[in-house]
Amino acid sequence: SFSDLHIGNPEGFKEKDFVSLKSFDVQIKLLPLLFSKDLQVKRFVMKEPKVVLIKAKNGKVNWQFKPSTSSPKRIELKEKDFPLMFSVLKSICENKNLEINW
Repeated sequence: SFSDLHIGNPEGFKEKDFVSLKSFDVQIKLLPLLFSKDLQVKRFVMKEPKVVLIKAKNGKVNWQFKPSTSSPKRIELKEKDFPLMFSVLKSICENKNLEINW
């Protein structure tokens, strides 16, 4: 869960937020995910979601974003430091060479 999410609009739009959300909560059943790769959602709650779609007079829209020209930041996560996370990811991923980038 998280709260107070704000995703800003691209440059050139007066409205500050493209998306805002007061809170978000999702609960999943862990055992089916770990043992059967079956994602079962028990609860999914969004409070005060707001999406603002704008089309300017010049035809530009706020929901089309330019792809990033910079290289993604890379970090190395070691399995020994995050055993539970790696266990869950391995149980739902077929790929044995797991790489996480952000």
